Amino acid sequence: MREKLTHFDEKGNAVMVDVSEKEVTSRVAVASGKIRVNAKVMETVKKGTSKKGDVLGVARVAGIMAVKQTANLIPMCHTLLISKCEIAYEISEDTLEILARCTVKVEGKTGVEMEALTGVSVTLLTIYDMCKAIDRTMELSEIHLEEKKGGKSGHFRRENNMRVAIITASTLGYKGEREDKSGPYIKKVVENAGFEVKVMKVLPDDRRILGEVMKRLADSNIVDLIITTGGTGFSESDVTPEATLDIVERQVPGIPEAMRAYSMQFTKRAMLSRAAAGIRKQTLIVNFPGSPKSLKESLEYILPELIHGVEILQGIAKECAAPKEA
Repeated sequence: MREKLTHFDEKGNAVMVDVSEKEVTSRVAVASGKIRVNAKVMETVKKGTSKKGDVLGVARVAGIMAVKQTANLIPMCHTLLISKCEIAYEISEDTLEILARCTVKVEGKTGVEMEALTGVSVTLLTIYDMCKAIDRTMELSEIHLEEKKGGKSGHFRRENNMRVAIITASTLGYKGEREDKSGPYIKKVVENAGFEVKVMKVLPDDRRILGEVMKRLADSNIVDLIITTGGTGFSESDVTPEATLDIVERQVPGIPEAMRAYSMQFTKRAMLSRAAAGIRKQTLIVNFPGSPKSLKESLEYILPELIHGVEILQGIAKECAAPKEA
């Protein structure tokens, strides 16, 4: 099915999207871009000897101002009360490139992707403006959204090089007597977050089979994350937690604890979930509920932290503490 463009009505007229029914949530967007300069500009920027002043400092202020003016520049953007805006730089003298990264945060009903993209664009344009007397051949490139968090569409990450396996535990699904709705939903969410789905299986509620498949996936380094859905309740056939605990080398109790605590806001029955999580070799394994509604609540809530956990296992991230606020 083709995605519908939200900024047009049924007659093709441009409209601002109605967000009045959406929930207020915490939303973050990160965008970046580069400007390639010549050696003289690079030296001027690093030494702060431009006649117009501190190039990067002025560009940072310009980017932050632009973020706050996004709704005045882009017609269908909503006016937002920005909670945080940060512009950071990475300078590469080898390639003569300056990368600018804009992070924007808001508590609101719509995302801040356009604000982040506007901020990084104006930051780079300001660098050009302040240095064009030295080099008019400077090039802006690779302006793009890196990451967004929050909202109905969940967590998006442009590139994370993470591989995932999705296992639905359902004997009826395995026999073809019940449609698997949970597996396809997980696939959609994790692909939107930048994961590559390497394996997708429907398996019977069999402790030995589930354990053997998860063990083989982890030991062969096929995937970085294994997500299971189903088999976490009280029924005699619900054995996914047992199969998981049979093969993990280290437990991660905080993940299912967080899912249960979050889901308790919606139903007290969340306390009946026996979901488990753990690590085998370099693979994180997490049990999710089989109910599509409970799955959606839990997955959207903890996916950013799952990504960070996988990054730690991969050696990309080195700490679990929250980043220090500027």
